[in-house]
Amino acid sequence: MIAGHSAAFLNRPHCHTVLAVAVALALIGPSLAQTSDGNSASSAYLALPQPDAPYPFVATDIDVQEALRAFARNLRIGLVVDEAISGVVPGDFGRNLTRGLYIDTLALEFDFIWYFDGRILRVSPVGEIQTEILSLQNNTGADVLRILRELDIYQPSFTHRSDERNRTFLVTGPADYVALVKKAVEAIEAADRTRVSVLRGSEGSVPPALGALQDAEAGDAPVAPPMATTGGNEGAETQ
Repeated sequence: MIAGHSAAFLNRPHCHTVLAVAVALALIGPSLAQTSDGNSASSAYLALPQPDAPYPFVATDIDVQEALRAFARNLRIGLVVDEAISGVVPGDFGRNLTRGLYIDTLALEFDFIWYFDGRILRVSPVGEIQTEILSLQNNTGADVLRILRELDIYQPSFTHRSDERNRTFLVTGPADYVALVKKAVEAIEAADRTRVSVLRGSEGSVPPALGALQDAEAGDAPVAPPMATTGGNEGAETQ
């Protein structure tokens, strides 16, 4: 995903933060920015491959876990499904449905939530939805959402809210999604702290000659900096 960005993106003011976050998140696991065929995703979030395509598979009294495995296998994507999801898919279930409607109908029938991260279909029980409130020091909620979208992490089916006055960001969703967003926010905050520290570290460290030039631009007469001398050759300019 990073290699495919244009020069225009790299010239954006926030691009260094996005790249720093991408590098930090790369330590978590495989890139979330790749689709199942290896091409980088360009949408605001990652949908299933061809969600509107017909899904011809019809379940005939099989376990829901097996139905999910067959679904992932037919779409050629990975699958992580919680063992707590159980039940038997009734006969003729899923007839004349698209891929998207099939997985949504299964979710309603067996009380689970799902999302696709570009490589893996992740399925969790509804009862395991979590909420995390994260503190923001260097970014706004809008900054966080923008970067989550640019990294193809953002999932619109889950809840994201921010309180700009109290500088907090709330996310609600499956445990693994909430954990990923938390890591992303921590990386975003850390990337901005590093950038601010570098900028602050340069304050007050203007070389004397540069300071003299700045005084000259302001209308003052430039003052040449004193020449350093060595102990053994007084009055000789150092090289």
